[in-house]
Amino acid sequence: KLGPYHPKVGSLYDNIGVAHHRLNDFQKAIEFSQKSLDIKIKNGGGQALGTAYSYTNLARYYAKKKQYRFDFYEKAINILINLFGENHHTLATVYGNLGMTQVLAGNFHIATENLKKSLELRLKLLGEVHYDVITSYDNLGYCYDEMKDYESAIRYYEKALALSVQMFGEKNTNSIGLYNSLASTYKHKRMFNQAILNYNTSISLAGNLEQKAMPYNSLKNIYLYFYKQKPDSIFHLRSAHSYALQALAALEYQQKGITSEGSKAQLADNHYNVYEGAIETSLLVADLDHNDSLRHAAFDYSERSK
Repeated sequence: KLGPYHPKVGSLYDNIGVAHHRLNDFQKAIEFSQKSLDIKIKNGGGQALGTAYSYTNLARYYAKKKQYRFDFYEKAINILINLFGENHHTLATVYGNLGMTQVLAGNFHIATENLKKSLELRLKLLGEVHYDVITSYDNLGYCYDEMKDYESAIRYYEKALALSVQMFGEKNTNSIGLYNSLASTYKHKRMFNQAILNYNTSISLAGNLEQKAMPYNSLKNIYLYFYKQKPDSIFHLRSAHSYALQALAALEYQQKGITSEGSKAQLADNHYNVYEGAIETSLLVADLDHNDSLRHAAFDYSERSK
């Protein structure tokens, strides 16, 4: 019998916390990670690497509940600096995680400072041709997009994309995702032709149907916006309808590969806007063409979304 404060018990609590995080039970993840942290500190490990690990885990779990414990990140950073100095790859990871959490909290200017610290450390320690550098460029692109500084977002996304293509090729999942991110920023900037170009590039490179659901749905949104700005533009409405149905087909194909009914329902709930797009565009085209079968189809999409 090990007793309640044995280090192996602490490790077990860590693993249980990670398992609850994967199940999206963030409160339980926090409880078990906190138990692990308490054991590490009680055993004199207040300045140990494992303690820094627990602080960063707790910070991430709290962020999932929209509770931002920046103090936990700061404690982890202080431990890492004491252990390794200010030039260590783990420190770069923690600065990056802190920065992304600050983005979630809306603290954008502080976020950019920490994301740039992470990038600078990675460039110094790893060189530019490294996956972690791609992650830093991507994170900065996301942060600037959230700040509505679209020029800066595009600049960082383009750096991330160029490096991803160099390292992994265009058809790599990471590269495809970056084409979508770049397209999304162009859409926010109302540069629709560039957005359409990048979404179509993503679709053409995607190796499976699941990867096409998001860009199809985004293209639907663009063409539906065009139609609503100019309701006599029937081409835009029909394009929106076509992309809406392709997005729905891709989503439902993805559902077929999921065995858990709960996970299927969660996927449908997370992508309800895909069903909404199929319903809305089907009804608009039904009114245009006086097509009752499309009205029935819209009702069917509504039922399938439940």
